[in-house]
Amino acid sequence: MRKVNRGGATLPEILHGDEVRAAKAALAEHYRLDPLERARRRPPLNAKIWTSAMVRQQVSRVFLSKCAYCETPLDGSNSGDISHHRPPGNAVGFRDQSDITSPDHYSWFAYEWENIFLSCMVCNRAKRNLFPVQGPRAHLRSSWAEAENGEEALLVNPCRVEPRKHIRFGTDGSVGGADEVGHVTVKVLDLNRSELIQARAQKFGECLGWLGQGRTDEGRLEKFRRALLD
Repeated sequence: MRKVNRGGATLPEILHGDEVRAAKAALAEHYRLDPLERARRRPPLNAKIWTSAMVRQQVSRVFLSKCAYCETPLDGSNSGDISHHRPPGNAVGFRDQSDITSPDHYSWFAYEWENIFLSCMVCNRAKRNLFPVQGPRAHLRSSWAEAENGEEALLVNPCRVEPRKHIRFGTDGSVGGADEVGHVTVKVLDLNRSELIQARAQKFGECLGWLGQGRTDEGRLEKFRRALLD
């Protein structure tokens, strides 16, 4: 996992068009229902919007056609999933966090560009509707900024924070948490899967090999930089 800058990405037109305005209006009606009545219904969501080719194209550019969480390359037949960082409903904690499912969280972020990620199928299955927080969840229909700044999320958002503040990588390919956020992130996303450990160990080996040759000419530095980024 690495820091991702989505500032240069163009907001997909579909996320500010008539279709999404109608979808958000339907959600607003849902949240105006009496809580007991709302609990008996599923939030009205239009998955065709966030899974559209337009959104996929832009989100693939943001994440360089890699999983936002484990960096597995996603192209060709393995194009990955368009997923949500905060789940579009039935958010639940993890381990010793509250296991009480919150049906209301976080459907109102279903069409929020900052909440739409590219992930591999394995990370997406591991994450499911898990979104652990320390303390209370965001108020219903809060803004994205209010949720990001107000919640004590225990899952790293690589588009907001530098993952290395919370996660440590070993040269053997293993990954561990530097704090509670890191520990929970590793567990939720199952980042110590055997195939990931092997891939990271191989990459570390390649990089250490370049360093071990003891040369610092411009061409070799460029190859080393590319090895780190690939």
